[in-house]
Amino acid sequence: MTQTGAVHVHLVDGTYELFRQFYGRNSGQRNAQGVEVGAVRGALRSTFALLNDGATHVGVACLLYTSPSPRDRTRSRMPSSA
Repeated sequence: MTQTGAVHVHLVDGTYELFRQFYGRNSGQRNAQGVEVGAVRGALRSTFALLNDGATHVGVACLLYTSPSPRDRTRSRMPSSA
């Protein structure tokens, strides 16, 4: 809690945030093993900015379905409904 006792809750659309960071200006960042990490770094940067600005609680909601990545166009990631 803050010094005044106020609670500042933020709900983040995690799917949108990762999409925005993945295709944003900082996309294409890779780690030492060559794995794309720009979206994760950007999403963490945004989350830490919320906390630094006084958020006391942060919730993240993500969709279960993710569209196939360019590396994986031949199969769907949608969970089976059977």
